[in-house]
Amino acid sequence: MFFSSIFRASIRLAIFAVGILFGIQVPSFVKQYDERIDAHFREVSINISGFQD
Repeated sequence: MFFSSIFRASIRLAIFAVGILFGIQVPSFVKQYDERIDAHFREVSINISGFQD
C-alpha cells in the first residue's frame, strides 16, 4: 500500500513536469511557426509581384 502511494505520487509529478514543459515549449513553437509562414508568404509575394498587372 505504501509503494502504490509513492508510485501514484511519482506518476502525478511526472505528468505535472511534462505539462509544464509543454506549456513552456508550445507558445514558442507557435510563434516560430507563425514567423516562418509569414516569411514564406512575403517571399512568394515578392517573387510573383513581377507577374501581376
